[in-house]
Amino acid sequence: MSDMITIQGQVTEDGQLIVQLPPDAPRGTVQVTVKRIRQYTPEEEAAADAEFMAMMNDPATFTGTGLTVAEIMDSPLYGIWANREDVPDSAEYVAEMRRRSRERRMHRED
Repeated sequence: MSDMITIQGQVTEDGQLIVQLPPDAPRGTVQVTVKRIRQYTPEEEAAADAEFMAMMNDPATFTGTGLTVAEIMDSPLYGIWANREDVPDSAEYVAEMRRRSRERRMHRED
């Protein structure tokens, strides 16, 4: 069980928070942070999906630098986040970075 989970819920007009906690949710006193989730229109979703598919179909997207696995693992950058105390869940941190990047792409001025 992790000490932190991220879930979505609903805040009602009278200020009640409605959430469904998973069975492995932390027990005891917890801290709750409420953050509004941006809702995208179907058109915005379609545009983001089209941009993603164009990137996935671009041969340059997955062109590597020619390093072997051993060379990558020997790199001083490998494991650079291992001891970061401000990133308790690296997968969640990366997912948030990707979400922010996607949001910036959707709202940039061309």
